[in-house]
Amino acid sequence: MINRNAIENIRKALNRQAAVA
Repeated sequence: MINRNAIENIRKALNRQAAVA
């Protein structure tokens, strides 16, 4: 099973990239 923390970290990273882009 995937760690919920890992999913949150990925979401944050994607959000940051989207904001920068």
